[in-house]
Amino acid sequence: MIGSTFCIDHPRFLGYLYSFLFCLVFQFLSTSLQAQQATDTNETLKQKFDQYSFLKKDDKLFLHTDKTLYTNNETIWFTGYLENSLSHKSNNHNFLSVYLCRQDHDKMLLEHRFLMKDGISFGNLTLPDTIPPGNYTMFAYTNVLGSGNIPVARYSQQLIIASLTDNVFKTTTTINNPEAKDFLNVEIKIVAEKEKKEKKPLVSFLNQNDIKEIVKEDINGKYFIKIALADIEKYKSDLVIRIDYKDRVKYTTVKWPKALDISTQVKFYPEGGNLINGVVNQVAWEVKNSVGKNLNSKAVLYRGTEIVDTIETEGYGIGKFKIIPDTKYSYSVKLINSSKLDTNKFLLPKINTNGITINLQHAVVNDTLSVSLLCNKPQTLTVLVHDYNTPYAHLPMQVSPGKLRFDVDLKAMPKGVGTITILDSMQRPIIERLFFAHYNHKNNITISTNELNYFVKDSTKVKIKLTNEQSKALQSGIVSIAVVQNNRIGSDKQKRIDSYFSLENELKGISTLEANLSYQQADYLENILMVKGWRKYVWSELAEVPTSSTADTLKNLTFSGSLSRYGAQIKRAASITLISDSSFKLINTDGIGDFTLAYNDVLVSQNKKVWMMVNEKSKEGYKISFQEPRIKIAQYFDSQNSGAFETADYELIPKNKGAIILNDVTIKGNKSDLLYKAPIPKIKTNLCGDYLCSFRHLNCQNVAHLYNTTIPNDDSYYLPTHNQTFTTRNGYNSTKTAKVVITIDRVKYSGCWLERNQVHELTKISGIEISKEFYQADQVVEAGQDDYRSTTYWNHGILVNDKGEVDLSFKNSQLADKFKIVIQGTTDSGVVYGEQEFNVNEKSKL
Repeated sequence: MIGSTFCIDHPRFLGYLYSFLFCLVFQFLSTSLQAQQATDTNETLKQKFDQYSFLKKDDKLFLHTDKTLYTNNETIWFTGYLENSLSHKSNNHNFLSVYLCRQDHDKMLLEHRFLMKDGISFGNLTLPDTIPPGNYTMFAYTNVLGSGNIPVARYSQQLIIASLTDNVFKTTTTINNPEAKDFLNVEIKIVAEKEKKEKKPLVSFLNQNDIKEIVKEDINGKYFIKIALADIEKYKSDLVIRIDYKDRVKYTTVKWPKALDISTQVKFYPEGGNLINGVVNQVAWEVKNSVGKNLNSKAVLYRGTEIVDTIETEGYGIGKFKIIPDTKYSYSVKLINSSKLDTNKFLLPKINTNGITINLQHAVVNDTLSVSLLCNKPQTLTVLVHDYNTPYAHLPMQVSPGKLRFDVDLKAMPKGVGTITILDSMQRPIIERLFFAHYNHKNNITISTNELNYFVKDSTKVKIKLTNEQSKALQSGIVSIAVVQNNRIGSDKQKRIDSYFSLENELKGISTLEANLSYQQADYLENILMVKGWRKYVWSELAEVPTSSTADTLKNLTFSGSLSRYGAQIKRAASITLISDSSFKLINTDGIGDFTLAYNDVLVSQNKKVWMMVNEKSKEGYKISFQEPRIKIAQYFDSQNSGAFETADYELIPKNKGAIILNDVTIKGNKSDLLYKAPIPKIKTNLCGDYLCSFRHLNCQNVAHLYNTTIPNDDSYYLPTHNQTFTTRNGYNSTKTAKVVITIDRVKYSGCWLERNQVHELTKISGIEISKEFYQADQVVEAGQDDYRSTTYWNHGILVNDKGEVDLSFKNSQLADKFKIVIQGTTDSGVVYGEQEFNVNEKSKL
């Protein structure tokens, strides 16, 4: 409910006080007929919100990735969290689809699907050696579809992928004539020690039509790419050049030259949306340069040609000032540069003759929102407090000229962004203002390490404590934990689950960095809510939603296909054999050959495929066609803008042959401008994807064991990686169970069933994968191999105990640098985020 305190500030408005209070009391003491009409209005409004919420609102999906900067051959580890399911049953979300795209391209790379259960999913993507460096986006969505067959849970994460070089050869690229009028000439230089009878480098690039072109060597042994200036705008991204040489593949990126633009952008945001004549207006203003970077500035405010004030931004290029506009004048601002007035003039918005302004004492609040309305004529208004999902307060009122102050109790509203909308007598919105409720209601994570400084290969012990804003333990939750080299996490790209759900997922045009700062700094969020005052919801769309239930029901992506014979529809039901992870199942088609696979039928181990084969006596002429459950979701996000991908070469004589130099990325800071990674060997497998590692384990994921793999045959034996635990019953009718550890010396390989059939009779599809586990440092080095991984520790999901605590330990890798522990997760009391840094030194303990 709204508890009101009203104040008329100016003497000329006192004459309206009695009539105003009479109207207010009359409304609160309304007749039963009026009450019924208000109830009908509220019910209609609630129906509209319910319908609009279904049509527009997303389920909240978040992916915690171990870092944001990767190299080719590295693995992206992630955990997916689903919050506030529209279906109220997170079990309806059965799998998570994840794919990678180079920014400004819509081509899917590394598409995988992973099992999701109870709103949690985890998986990983291994980057191939041949992936070009640059800015990438990882997209994710679940199988549940809403209105328009759009996934209701979707997510995007910006990443940087850099290339690695081992100094076998070096490359440089130069634009020789950047000022040419008709074309650009890009020169590629390749430097390496030449050997006799050595193959020449193969240089190629993707043209404006994404078609590979080979660059021929000229008579002087140089490589040039000639690009017409008219074709540059046809390229979807910067020019990516590939060099194949000495059994290596290297990529280099050339940025297109752009005309120098030193213009400054100034934007004004009147609180509530409009400047109103004759009353006090609060105006936010924002200053940016031509590439979108915020600039702290001072300026002079003009009324016509008269100077009325000096204003300045408060930080991050955003500030506020107050003004009483007069329609007789135009208002403008001139920036002060180096103590001199800039010649450019920036005009404020047009002034409305009549209207109403709004002022929030604070837009970032806990449980109470204090609102002031100021108008210059009598009006009939409706005050609506909502989050475009549920209306929480609805109050019609008759206002007179003057200032009206009232408070809104927000206890019934969930934490996050809310909206106060003022409607006129025709129920049209005239003012809208954002606020943030329950800002101080934050969960906390305390991370304690047994030391602050360690040595390489030391054991690190960590204690984690989860508490709410009252310092009480959070007793139920699950968290994912990453321990990563600090310079592999970009502050402008790493998303926090708390700020993402509360801000970045709710506001349009807000960056990851702005969302993270806003969640931690209330003053900054106050300014953001003024200048980023646009949500992904639009009132005009809400107004057009019918009150009757016309929304489609939720749907699911399906694994479906059809069986045909000689290119024609079959006339009777047939059967298909489905093979997944060496298990078999018969699937029957309908009378015309169509079939749908259950999700459980396509569950496989990671990187394995599902195979199908016609199970008819005569297989001649049959063809299985299958439609992948795939959706490109990039169109549902704002255009990605990660900024420039800077390139630089680093040289290092590694102390260990396993260390490889990171190339094609600039690391900003005082140290750690070299990143390392141990090489991952290539693995040969049979048709089923099986292999034996050097320690005779089947399909082992331990990097240290993958240097001498072999392909198993029907007579092969393998060793189990760990003792297997079985659950048994004490007797047939007994309900008691016991866990028994059984040691197995060796297991005979059952063989690859797929290799016993002709390949052309099999149809291969991608199923729902169960992710492999992350191998910790002690497992990697147990065979004497070096460990230079930038991710020292990853656990996709650890349950919090009844004291709100988690204990863990891990062994540091051989990287001597600053590392960061990042913890993200969800509890019964909301999401949690925490981080802690520690140092790993190169010198060994004596």
